[in-house]
Amino acid sequence: MHEAPKSTTRSERIRLVVNADDFGYAPGVSQGIVECANRGIVTTTGVFGNAADPIECARLLRDAPGLEAGVHLTLSHGAPLTEAMRRRLGRHGGRFPDKFAMAWAVSRGAIRCDVLEAELRAQVDAIRGAGIAVAFLNAHEHLHMHPRIFPIVGMLAREAGVRHVRITRRDLVGGGGLGGFVRGSVISMLAPRDVEGIDGDVGFLGLARSGRIDVPYLTEVIPLLRSGRTYELMCHPGFVDPVLARDARLAKYHDWDLERRALQDASVRALLVRHGVDLVRFSELGARSCSNDVPA
Repeated sequence: MHEAPKSTTRSERIRLVVNADDFGYAPGVSQGIVECANRGIVTTTGVFGNAADPIECARLLRDAPGLEAGVHLTLSHGAPLTEAMRRRLGRHGGRFPDKFAMAWAVSRGAIRCDVLEAELRAQVDAIRGAGIAVAFLNAHEHLHMHPRIFPIVGMLAREAGVRHVRITRRDLVGGGGLGGFVRGSVISMLAPRDVEGIDGDVGFLGLARSGRIDVPYLTEVIPLLRSGRTYELMCHPGFVDPVLARDARLAKYHDWDLERRALQDASVRALLVRHGVDLVRFSELGARSCSNDVPA
């Protein structure tokens, strides 16, 4: 027997932002996100701050008129936009190193805060300069959660009139093995509280299965969402891109096709309806409380 839909008032309903990362990473990724916005449940997407062609990103976004955009800031992929950052990364050929090397460089002061600020501001300006309205900020591989980086991102958000900066938290469900547990624990310790001008009361989903969100995960997590709360589901849908497919590390972490299919699955949409979940965009959020506590 099927479970009957929940009968809830407007204030009791759950609000869910389904936020696809990595727009502009590769053509296949961007096209998959557009498809998930038009045919699935994706409501927002983060455009790579150092995307090779922001104007093309803006053109592709017009193919999904209901899709809201933000900036997916990056300090661990591709080439910096500022000369100062390129000089600091000379030992890496003037390109961003992996997230661990970058986090270590920032932690020990090898990359000053003024250099970080200039680079991240340039990325926000590049996306806005392409004519893309920016509704939120987050960062590739969660590097914005670094204690020396988050205050800069918060400042840039306030300057841009943006209230929503992703605060990555431990998932409601397990997964990812020991590495996933460690990552979740570290992220939980880094999560800032009561950031001026930033709405931090948005729960976070998807960390445990990052890169491999599937129907079983969604079937498990959606019933755990609490009435009257707001959540963000991080996802990475797309089509397999020939260039990305040559990178064994990315292929191990991501299953773009798996996520693209899951986010368009009719059973997932039916589950959202059954549990009183409204799909929303960041611009539609008000000051509502949320936590990642599993309901009793």
